[in-house]
Parts: sequence; C-alpha cells; structure tokens
Amino acid sequence: RTEPAAFACASAAGAEGAAHGAVAGAGAAALWTGAGAFGEEQVAAVAAALSDRAPRVRAIGCVRFDAGTEPADEWAPFGGYYFVLPSLELRECAGATLLAATVAWSDEERGGSGTALSGAARSLDEAVTRAEA
Repeated sequence: RTEPAAFACASAAGAEGAAHGAVAGAGAAALWTGAGAFGEEQVAAVAAALSDRAPRVRAIGCVRFDAGTEPADEWAPFGGYYFVLPSLELRECAGATLLAATVAWSDEERGGSGTALSGAARSLDEAVTRAEA
C-alpha cells in the first residue's frame, strides 16, 4: 500500500450535492487499494468507515475503467481501485475554509496501540511544516 503524501481536486460536491470549492488532503486515516475489481465487498469496507452522523467525512478515490485489462505503466501503482480517507482535509466552502482532521482505526487497533492517532499527528506536523516553509 502506498500512503498519499498529498492530493487535490479542483471541485467537489457536498453532502447535499451542492458545489463547493477546491479540496486538498494529506495522509491517510484509512486506505483501500487492490489489483482487482471494486466490488460489493470493497464498497462495504469503505462504507463502514463513513457515517451519516459525520457527513463531511468522505473517502476520495477512483476505480479502473476496465479491471479486466492491464493498466498502462503510469497507472499500474494505483491498481484496480484506490480510495483514501484523508487524515487532513482542507476544503473551500462558501465564504470560509474548513480544515478537518480524521482519525480512524480498525477493531484490531482499538486496544490502545495509538497507531491511528500517531499517524494523524504525523500528518498534521507535516502540514504545519510545509505551511511554514
């Protein structure tokens, strides 16, 4: 798995489908990748990390157009699908800019390993360092 250092998209739709401004993210609170097709099992895994109680938390990603063919060299590292729940997300909204931090963990990590929290802290430190540069 390859954790994204940073990514951005030009525009995004909000929970109600209304257009918002640019979105940028850093780090991965959760990451789903695979070489095969993006099927029901993968959809369920991504959906399990999302909740109606937190409508602004979202996974951003893509799937291959045709999982049955070999990808071109430049697309091979992304596999058949690639979805990320960003640790940090910066979003332009009407008249404001929103900075959100997301911490996610699996059932195995709930025992207090601190992996998810330390990953979020590293992403925040990196973002602050880059902003100060």
